[in-house]
Amino acid sequence: DDPVRFAVFPSSGANNLIAVNNVDAPRLWDGLAGNFVALGGSPPIARDVTVCFNHVILGNVVEAGVRSASRLRISAFNDPNTWTASLVADLTDTNDDIVAVRSLTRAAFLVYKDGSIWIGQGQQGVFPFQIEVIEPERPGPVSPAAVIGVGALHHYLGTDYRVYRVTQMGAQDLDIGIQKEMQARQWTGGAQGNT
Repeated sequence: DDPVRFAVFPSSGANNLIAVNNVDAPRLWDGLAGNFVALGGSPPIARDVTVCFNHVILGNVVEAGVRSASRLRISAFNDPNTWTASLVADLTDTNDDIVAVRSLTRAAFLVYKDGSIWIGQGQQGVFPFQIEVIEPERPGPVSPAAVIGVGALHHYLGTDYRVYRVTQMGAQDLDIGIQKEMQARQWTGGAQGNT
């Protein structure tokens, strides 16, 4: 349910690897040091992470011991070690929890909640993204690791055991044979039904 999630943040010619695990504060590895170090600026614990429009984006966060399951925290521009109180977005209109955040293009990312899908698009101004819901009622992915990016589209395995293709325009149910097999195993309670 809570796999370690990674995102690459290029900076000053280095590819920094940022890791979250929904238990510890985010960590960073610069590709040279022997281990991960705490990410600067005291960012919150997060369930998932992505990089978009030169910002690190954390989803489903814990701040001061309180879970904010619909909250995004966004780093400063070109700086994964600066986290200001003003770069916060609470996606509460759909009353569901963030499961995954994933970059779609260099300037757009998707937020997968357990019952809706949102898009964030880079913009100029005080707040770096315009964020809006594109699928207000759509089963979300089974975990952050169930979302796979391929070019400017994503595929994910939903909580309804269906496979979806997602673009900036929305989601499409892919009617593929494996779905019927997965649903059958889940409903029969077979050994593989709980995977």
